[in-house]
Amino acid sequence: MRRVAAVGVVAVLLGLVALVEHTLAGVLPLEGPFVTGVGALAVLAGLQYARTARSTARRTATVDAPEHRHRSRVLGEDVDAALEASGRTGTARRVELRRRVRGVAVDALVARGRYDRGDAVRAVEDGTWTEDPVAAGYLADPEALPRRWRARQLLRPRSTARACVVRSLDAIAEVRAS
Repeated sequence: MRRVAAVGVVAVLLGLVALVEHTLAGVLPLEGPFVTGVGALAVLAGLQYARTARSTARRTATVDAPEHRHRSRVLGEDVDAALEASGRTGTARRVELRRRVRGVAVDALVARGRYDRGDAVRAVEDGTWTEDPVAAGYLADPEALPRRWRARQLLRPRSTARACVVRSLDAIAEVRAS
């Protein structure tokens, strides 16, 4: 390899001198045998380089395993997950979601100072806490949703539980705003 590299360096230097000194270019025989020899030398150098490149072990960077990031809790994430699963899983999930939303409604009524806790629970169970019949019916003790609304929900792609929760949360937001 060192001989081929030395011949290559000499050829490059000879070419550079020929560029600078034009009279030297006239002395070199630039005809068939010379050009063929330079081409053969270039092919041999390329083959030598390819052979050594194939046999040389490649070095790759070693990277440590990535750190596991801490997943922080997002407020309302559990309610979103329950709401997402409410149309697909059993009634236990829907009952739990309804219980949570009912608790939020009671807390909102107590926070606004309109009711004490016992009266707020009774108002939510009776459905007298809001003017929205869907929200009142969904959170009432025996679920009492308006029949016309239920019939319209059958034609919509969104689940009834999801629609009820959305309407209930809107009604709770109105209670908090007033």
